[in-house]
Amino acid sequence: MYNRLFFYPLLIPLLLLIFSFSAISQNLPVKDLVVHEWAIFGTLHGSDGSQLSCLYAEDETVPKFVYRHKLSDAIYNLFNQQEEQNLVELKNVTLNIESSVTSFYSKTAKEVSVDVGFSYGLVNKWYPQCNSVDELPTEIDNINFSIPFNGLISWNNVQILTPDSKIKFSSSNEQETETWINSRTTGANKIMVNNEIENFLFYSAIGNLTIPFQFNFSNNKELKIINSGEIDIPYLFVFENTENGPNVWWTGGLKQNETVNISSTKSSYAFVDAKLKEFQKALMKLGLYENEVIAMFKTLESSYFTKRGFRIFYILNPKEVALAIPINIIPEPLEIKRVFIGKCDIFTPEIEQQLLLDYKTDYLLNKYRNNRYYLGMLQRANNLKSNY
Repeated sequence: MYNRLFFYPLLIPLLLLIFSFSAISQNLPVKDLVVHEWAIFGTLHGSDGSQLSCLYAEDETVPKFVYRHKLSDAIYNLFNQQEEQNLVELKNVTLNIESSVTSFYSKTAKEVSVDVGFSYGLVNKWYPQCNSVDELPTEIDNINFSIPFNGLISWNNVQILTPDSKIKFSSSNEQETETWINSRTTGANKIMVNNEIENFLFYSAIGNLTIPFQFNFSNNKELKIINSGEIDIPYLFVFENTENGPNVWWTGGLKQNETVNISSTKSSYAFVDAKLKEFQKALMKLGLYENEVIAMFKTLESSYFTKRGFRIFYILNPKEVALAIPINIIPEPLEIKRVFIGKCDIFTPEIEQQLLLDYKTDYLLNKYRNNRYYLGMLQRANNLKSNY
């Protein structure tokens, strides 16, 4: 017969230790859960680097099954000049997160909650259906995005399915776009959220945010880029696509307080291909899987690389991503990598000269009305006219 008086004092500390370990383990990173997010966001600029607003229209049309709130309908109607009651005017929209894809990798089924904030704007589209998302008040006539909104979207019950799950996607095949389908080719686990099956969480957003560097053209052939910020820029890809073919002006990282002067040169197709592979390696260096980079580049190729125009692509420093667009996943994954690509669409001096000529004969620039950046063109033409 054991001595109970001796046993009980030993049992109580042991139980407390077990309960304490259980509570602590709930806050420990999940050992086989990896989460990767990649996103593309755009800004619009004059040749002097000035950042323009009016970024209402999307470059890539999202499928019809993607959810959106009333703000998105207002944006669509405003851009297409449709008369609509209760239409709000959006001011100082200088940034458009065109797509964000968050993928989950796990050997076993799990359930997590995901909160994504946006310190400089609001989420306006998402899929699958979320549990909550901030909306703009409908009782005001105009909204100024230069005032921080601190938007938030939450998915409370993201069920990560097993890697061998054969369950079919919920969305209609007829409504899926090529870009949407490409985003599923990463090898990530399927997820179920509110009875909807997909391969990732998707959201887009609009807001007001200044890019982390400055630039200006001295003429059509010379460009200066300055990183006057406090954080290094991991990689930039300066690219132009003209009627004569693509040109890569310059690539590389830009350290704090570093300046680079660039001159236009004619690029061979082999040189462009080599620089695109360099771009891909820079993304993988930050932690993305090769399949994710391939999926992202399919989006970049169809939407941006093959279209005429001058653009500076850059990888946002992960520290700035965490500050501007914080994410919280519970339980915490063992690894989370977030890679955001910025895309600066730029009106070159040559384009601006043409805008001014057209503006003199038609101050509404009606010939550009179907252009995604029509409202930005109007704004830039007005700015240029006032400087003369």
